[in-house]
Amino acid sequence: MCSERTDWLQYNDREKRLVQNTIMLVGLLYKMCKLQLVIPAKTEGALNLVDMDGAENRRSDAKMILRKIHESETKAEE
Repeated sequence: MCSERTDWLQYNDREKRLVQNTIMLVGLLYKMCKLQLVIPAKTEGALNLVDMDGAENRRSDAKMILRKIHESETKAEE
C-alpha cells in the first residue's frame, strides 16, 4: 500500500489493520533473518550445530503473529 497520507487518523479501519499487520510481519521476518540457524563447529573437522531452540522460538513467534492477524480479521468481520 502506497499512500500520500501521513496522518494516521485519515486511514479507515481496514487500512489501519493492513498497516499494523504488515508491521508485525516485517518484524517477524527481521527476527527470522537475524537467526543464525547453523552454529559453526568450534573445532576443525567437527560437525556444525543447528540452533533448534532459536528456530523453535521463531516458529512460536510466527504462530503468535498469525494468530493475532487472524483475530484482527475475525473481529473486523463482526
